Amino acid sequence: MRKLGWILGGLFVVIITAAISVPLFVDVDQYRPVILAEANKRINGQLELGKLKLSLWGAVKIHADSIKLSVNGFPEPLLDTKEFHLEIPFLSILGGSPQLIAVLESPKIGVLKNSSGKTNVFELMKKDGQSSASLSPKEDRVPADTTSAPAAAPSTSVAVPALLVGSRLGLKIRDGDLAYADKLTNSSYQVLGLDLDAKNLGLGSEMEVGLKAPLKGSTPTMTFEGPVSAEAKIQPM
Repeated sequence: MRKLGWILGGLFVVIITAAISVPLFVDVDQYRPVILAEANKRINGQLELGKLKLSLWGAVKIHADSIKLSVNGFPEPLLDTKEFHLEIPFLSILGGSPQLIAVLESPKIGVLKNSSGKTNVFELMKKDGQSSASLSPKEDRVPADTTSAPAAAPSTSVAVPALLVGSRLGLKIRDGDLAYADKLTNSSYQVLGLDLDAKNLGLGSEMEVGLKAPLKGSTPTMTFEGPVSAEAKIQPM
């Protein structure tokens, strides 16, 4: 029993030492420019990230000092928060099905439908074929050579860490503020103190969603206020 105690004690010391020392030598912030460049190529807007830091307390965590997400053509950001981190619980790694959870602390989320009927959430992702480059009206357009073989479609590849292959995605919002405004109907809704816990996000497995929040809203003909609590399991068909 004494030997077992020494072994367990030694493992505990090794784990604590690693949790303290590894983040001191691993600079995850060096990847921030690459992350921002790749993300901003794929969205119709701008992603801003604060300094990234690694932590191993309780889980593998990558903290960002701040995160801000704006959509082109809309005056206010879609998302703005000072505390954000991604975490992968150790137990999920040992179980062979890692969970990748995005955690937002006290975020401000603003969903807006403008007077043209466009909503910032739906305008965030670039449409098919949308590109920052286009032909000038004065540019000569060369007719296609129908005798040659058709050009192959461009392909892209994204390197994914082996640890994340087959991972389950999750989202947690703690004490968030959500505001929705519709300029077409002159209506608005507001949720203060939103708590959201969503698990297994995706189309390959049953999703679990839990939500708790006070809801406050108004339309041209009515106003309402009251608590909301819901739990749901969604099975993709």
